[in-house]
Amino acid sequence: MYPRVVMQRDVRELGKVLTEKAGASGQTCLVFPNQASAEECLEFARSEKRGDQRLAHQDLTIRVFDVQQRLWTVFFALENTPKMVGFWIHPGVGVSTRLAEETLKHKGQIREVQWEEATASEAA
Repeated sequence: MYPRVVMQRDVRELGKVLTEKAGASGQTCLVFPNQASAEECLEFARSEKRGDQRLAHQDLTIRVFDVQQRLWTVFFALENTPKMVGFWIHPGVGVSTRLAEETLKHKGQIREVQWEEATASEAA
């Protein structure tokens, strides 16, 4: 199956690992290789054009993790997964299967990065 149509096993596993690391029970996340893609995901989810599929500002959180490279995640409640899947499928900007596989080899080294630190180093 084409990776953007169905989230591949390693990508799903990486999301689970990051959710556990974040202590975000009852939530899940989409994982992105850069800040811009995570922010586009927020814009998609919060767009007024989405009608009853729209999520409120407080329903979404960006969190940042380092392991081999920086990963940007968008966290949301599990029950909102159907509302978020469209962003995974259509733009194709999520973390790749290869990157997820490589990251999982180093999952013991994952550390969460505070937003200020993450954005400061992105701007540098």
